[in-house]
Amino acid sequence: MNKILIIGQAPPIKKQAIPYDSTMLYDWFSEVGITVDEAQKVFDFEAMTDKIPQVGANGHIPPSEVEMAEYFQRVLKEKVSKADKVILLGASPRNFFNVKKFFTEEGKMLSLIHPSKRNSKMYYDNKELLLSLLKQFVNK
Repeated sequence: MNKILIIGQAPPIKKQAIPYDSTMLYDWFSEVGITVDEAQKVFDFEAMTDKIPQVGANGHIPPSEVEMAEYFQRVLKEKVSKADKVILLGASPRNFFNVKKFFTEEGKMLSLIHPSKRNSKMYYDNKELLLSLLKQFVNK
């Protein structure tokens, strides 16, 4: 398996032992046969900004287009160009990279919902499709 770049919205507000450890992401990986230890070797983790997000009534406030464009030029552009594959998690990276919808593979990018537990219903409503796409994308 080649290294795969995973891009989310922003760094976490609270320090995490490993990226996305408070989300459903490792549950998804487990469902497709990837352990937590393997995930740390297979995936590189990034965000659309390096700024800790502000919190609003409905969770994190997404980074602005200006913040994302600046960070892309400074950091992400090179990482994306060197990545064999890229997984976009959530609306901010999906919109920035102009991917039309969640649960779709476009070239070397796979767009999925954010693994936040807030998205549990969307995940369970689309579980079979999400896991099928993830497994196929990671293993090809």
